[in-house]
Amino acid sequence: MSTVALYHRHLSLFGLIFGILSFCLHYFLSSLQPYSYYALSLFLIFYVLAWVSGSLAYRFIEKGDGQAFIRFVIAVTGFKMLLAIVLLVGFDKLFHPLDKWYAATLGITYLAFGIFETRSLMHMGR
Repeated sequence: MSTVALYHRHLSLFGLIFGILSFCLHYFLSSLQPYSYYALSLFLIFYVLAWVSGSLAYRFIEKGDGQAFIRFVIAVTGFKMLLAIVLLVGFDKLFHPLDKWYAATLGITYLAFGIFETRSLMHMGR
């Protein structure tokens, strides 16, 4: 099995497990229930970003250009940080939530996908 197919299989399994855990967390914690649609949107955004970035990273590996792969990983990480800030500030400005629990939703999603992608891309880079 190719590395990119293995990455997509792991991403699909991770997405299923994280999706179920996120649903349970938002269903059973009453303070997070108002942000369940926000959590679903974040999940989809980060899932698609992980799918695309993993596929593109594999192209750099196939070419044997290690420096381009490293620059790509750094660029994706920077883009995810910027995206997280925009999503956090944007949600606050648009919806004026009464509490700040939506930040926990973003933090959990960002951290989970960040750990998964870092681990997977490091494995790909070897």
